[in-house]
Amino acid sequence: MAVWLCHAVERNTTYGLIPMSLSPLLAVIAFTAYFFESVFGFGGTVIFLGLAGIFFDFKQMVQVSMVVSSTCSVAILLQTWRHFNRAHFIKIFAIALPFIIVGTALIGLLQSLWLLKIFAVLLIAYGVQGLLFPSFTPPRGVAYGFVALGGVIQGVFTTGGPFVLMGYRRFFTNKTELKATMAGFFLASNLWRMGQTLWDGTTTVPQLASSLWLAVPVAFAVVAGHFVHVRLSEKLFQRGLLAAMTAVGVLLLLK
Repeated sequence: MAVWLCHAVERNTTYGLIPMSLSPLLAVIAFTAYFFESVFGFGGTVIFLGLAGIFFDFKQMVQVSMVVSSTCSVAILLQTWRHFNRAHFIKIFAIALPFIIVGTALIGLLQSLWLLKIFAVLLIAYGVQGLLFPSFTPPRGVAYGFVALGGVIQGVFTTGGPFVLMGYRRFFTNKTELKATMAGFFLASNLWRMGQTLWDGTTTVPQLASSLWLAVPVAFAVVAGHFVHVRLSEKLFQRGLLAAMTAVGVLLLLK
């Protein structure tokens, strides 16, 4: 299976395993993923890459994720801007930015198959940790280390949010403050990544523009997710999301 996947990617480096352009499947995946992010404030890109990586070229989906994640962040900030905490945002971004730069520089050095495997291991590790130790609170120094690790993962995969929150979520006052502030972090880091990858040639403007149509399902997902966010208990959703992350990670690891 691994050999077949490598050959498939080599044969079709422009479109991946399935043509991306206006794919209904990709639209459904984007809606589902960012609905969850709108509910919980993180996890959308983890789910998007986990599911999209099964059907499409994973490396291409990392590029697409910069656009869809940014769209999600803008929509969330428009809804929750009153809850945005500037002090928390500055602290998180200041710690993470040097590592985002390093992680983004590594994108071009890794092949799609290895990105897939590394992402799967990280996904499983986070899901298992969250399910087995939901109340785990690391010391402050370790917490900031998780934020730095999240910066690296954000740079490579666009999915550093779970690791940032492993270290920083206890400092937020409530879930809406977390949701709004993390949206600001995701937006700032993705704009930085777009600029850096355009500068070094890893990404091109046409590649980014080709996924702009996904802004439509993502915007609808944010509205629907916010409706749930303000009305339903978060606990069951969090455990279900962790279980789904773990399952998708196992599936990707076995591909």
